[in-house]
Amino acid sequence: MKLSFMTWICPQWTIDQIIEGGRKYKYDGVELRVQVEHAHGVDLATGAGRRAEVRKIFEDGPICISAVATSLQFSEPEEAERRKSVDLLKQYIQLSADIGAPVIRVFGGAKGRGEPAGILDNVAACLAECAGDAEGAGVKLGLETHDYFSHSKYVAKVVEMVGSPAVQALWDVAHPYRHMETPEMAYANLKSKVVHLHIHDYKYTDEAKSKIELVGLGQGVCPHKEPMALLKADGFTGHFAVEVMKGDPDDVLPQYSEVFHQYLSEI
Repeated sequence: MKLSFMTWICPQWTIDQIIEGGRKYKYDGVELRVQVEHAHGVDLATGAGRRAEVRKIFEDGPICISAVATSLQFSEPEEAERRKSVDLLKQYIQLSADIGAPVIRVFGGAKGRGEPAGILDNVAACLAECAGDAEGAGVKLGLETHDYFSHSKYVAKVVEMVGSPAVQALWDVAHPYRHMETPEMAYANLKSKVVHLHIHDYKYTDEAKSKIELVGLGQGVCPHKEPMALLKADGFTGHFAVEVMKGDPDDVLPQYSEVFHQYLSEI
């Protein structure tokens, strides 16, 4: 298994800085966050020539592009809003294929109005519409355990409903755990469906456990060694991506890397 970092932790880093930081801190890849104008400059407006350049830079460099992270979601009750997200996702599939990114992060979204069955139907229908494009491009869509879909069984159900090898689960370890799912419980639902992971440890900020804040790996309450062990036992070779949105990358990235590699040596 491999280690990546999402560019939320280094939004001002250029591609050269991303590659140097990844090499320096012993990462295997980077997950490019799009739709937020990060300094790497890769998004839908990136022209064909630059897309080819970016692909070659990472193919020739010490780290790869492990994923493209969008903020697209598909649980909106209004069909017109879901249609916009579907159209954008098809464009991001092409972008990902052009730059050599194997995975695209998508969200189910917030609950909004309606019953779970209808919400899952809507999300599955949208992803099914994009699945053929993704299969043809050699890109996988990773539905994240996040928001209403923090419940791993919802993500697993959508993946099963779509029934395409291009639609898989992106296991954000923290969110199911916040919703009272142990790693074993979440993995029981997601087993054989996980294409990519997000990691970020957290602690509660008060005795009432009303809020959380992100902390260094191993410094909080969220277990990460256990998911690593479960996936290693099944031969998982994908990426765990550090998704931390605040802090100095020159503090956060080496700390997460050191503990991740320590865990890897112990399982």
